[in-house]
Amino acid sequence: MNKIRKFIVTMLVITMVTTVAPIWNVSANNTVGKKVTVTTKKKKVKRKKKPKAYIKVAKVKRTKKAVKVKVKFINKTNREKYYGEVYFIKKYVNGKWRKVEYGHGGKMAFNSIAYVLPKKSSAYKTYNLTYAYNKEDLQPGKYRIYVDYDVKARGRYATFRIKR
Repeated sequence: MNKIRKFIVTMLVITMVTTVAPIWNVSANNTVGKKVTVTTKKKKVKRKKKPKAYIKVAKVKRTKKAVKVKVKFINKTNREKYYGEVYFIKKYVNGKWRKVEYGHGGKMAFNSIAYVLPKKSSAYKTYNLTYAYNKEDLQPGKYRIYVDYDVKARGRYATFRIKR
């Protein structure tokens, strides 16, 4: 019986040393009384890079008759990009982005055209929001305009505010 107990105790000690030692950064050669330092690696936070082709809102103009958004298309790539007439907007409501329905019964038609944006250049286009939306739906608040631009999803929209 003693032989079995000794064997089990020996196996437990071996198991503990092999599983705990790598965690504590301890080797079998360490002796009692030595200081052991434990090091941990810090995780690097990956930041999203700004896309090389994107849009931003240059100006928002609200009058009695219309709401216009001037968008700047930026292309820092070595290829030409294309943008068009199609757009839609979302409004920030209760912590979520909600699509604003088009006026005129929810249906809208746009010209299907592709404007060329040469490499390493920028261009401006003004979108008249009251063309596609009812003026009453364009109340003060935080909005995003999504445009037809041949870039990755993050570069296709820009945030703006409509003020009183």
